[in-house]
Amino acid sequence: MNSMNSFTSLVELRQGLCEYFQNPDMTFVEHKEPQPKAPRAFSLWSSSLCSPFRWSMYMVQIHSYLLKDHYFLVLLVPYDESLQRGTVKKMSELEFAILQTRNLVDYEKYLHLPVQKYTPFQRISCLQTPISCVQSSVSFSEYTSDHSIHPFSLHLLHTRKSLQEYSTKGTLTSALETYQCVLFLESPSKEKESVLSIPSLSSLSIPTPTHPKKNSLASLFPTSSSLNI
Repeated sequence: MNSMNSFTSLVELRQGLCEYFQNPDMTFVEHKEPQPKAPRAFSLWSSSLCSPFRWSMYMVQIHSYLLKDHYFLVLLVPYDESLQRGTVKKMSELEFAILQTRNLVDYEKYLHLPVQKYTPFQRISCLQTPISCVQSSVSFSEYTSDHSIHPFSLHLLHTRKSLQEYSTKGTLTSALETYQCVLFLESPSKEKESVLSIPSLSSLSIPTPTHPKKNSLASLFPTSSSLNI
């Protein structure tokens, strides 16, 4: 894995994510059709995922010690009509364009999926990349990084409809561990742009974002005592 002083490619970023979650078996669940608007808050298809493109969705349950939490790792890959429900692939086999870590309310229909255990807050080099909030709405906050890493956009979904639910700074790791995280990875291949185009903030069906105020008390990503930010 590259050090923080060298450039981290898309392939290396995917490899880092696979290593972090210990390369789980991912189960194909369903296709996601184009949706100009999200069906409702807390849905797996959130307002930050409104998109004119079709996706194929893989999922795995993530172990949680708290009964109230229902954690899932979700990968969206370019639409593949040949997939059969229940198809299983290693995370490392999937060229995922969008990764979600989610604590779902509508979790019951996914309880049949295998459960993956891993060690939270592992120090994977590329996932220690600092991130900064660039804009925020009542639905989510958008983060990016100006460090030497493949360009990405990261959304943290708001559960309290507040503009300041999270810290303005963190790392990829601390964002993943909120389990309200949507990570958009862009493809470097020009041929794939029509398939892997990631919705920009301006195209989303959400209130007009505003720049967040700096928070001197650092309202950290939930459970601040455990976060490396």
